[in-house]
Amino acid sequence: RGVQKLIEEMGAGQVEALIVSGVDPVFDLPESSGFVKALERVPLVIVLDQHLTATMKKANLGLAASHALESWGDHRARGHGRSLVQPT
Repeated sequence: RGVQKLIEEMGAGQVEALIVSGVDPVFDLPESSGFVKALERVPLVIVLDQHLTATMKKANLGLAASHALESWGDHRARGHGRSLVQPT
């Protein structure tokens, strides 16, 4: 229901900007959902993903999302205290 409501709001011109991350609704949703047509009514579409997706091809701006191997972090190894994880 939430996605259908978003599609209706996009189609009505009520969404000024849409940020899509980690999903590909242009590819995943059925054509009958009306998502592609509604997406054309959104003035600013930004997509963050690790790969070029069908949704990114229709976006105003496509940005590369970082991979876990590109991120800093810390964790507690079992019985060994804390350790820092750096990008590879």
